[in-house]
Amino acid sequence: NRFAGPAVFTNGGEFKEIRINAADAQLLDTRKYSAEDIARIFDCPPTSVGIVDRSTYANTEQEALALVRNCLAPLAARFESAFARCLLTPAGRRSYFFRHDFGELLRGDMETRFKAYRLAREIGVFSANDIRRRENEPPIEGGDTYHVPVNWAPLGATPTGDISGAPKPAEATQ
Repeated sequence: NRFAGPAVFTNGGEFKEIRINAADAQLLDTRKYSAEDIARIFDCPPTSVGIVDRSTYANTEQEALALVRNCLAPLAARFESAFARCLLTPAGRRSYFFRHDFGELLRGDMETRFKAYRLAREIGVFSANDIRRRENEPPIEGGDTYHVPVNWAPLGATPTGDISGAPKPAEATQ
């Protein structure tokens, strides 16, 4: 391994040691502690104030959700209350309200979202156009139809609808 041996400099090259002195190291530690204090005060993940030394790709999404849930949503609720109190009359508060929309910040990764959409579509919660609107896509023709599974019916219920083309069940023999 050529990096383990002595360094040889040619053409007037000089060795300059790259080291941080104790005072600068202490300053960096103090700045990091200050950033951690900010994160503690606002109840937000350390990555949101630039501390990424313990961050991994796997927990970044969870930390983003924690930022919204623990830090931004409580602050937003205070602003919403203040806006309603200061900008709306008592009669207006019965009809209007202020809400921050954190939908974009709370969106999961694409695979998770699409699995949830598929499930919601299969049980009739969303139509195709509902899903397209959530994904900022234009609607499609016929996309406002809701579907439910045909095998879901209350126990003992008989199917309704036109079954004239269906084959007749075999008669039971006595």
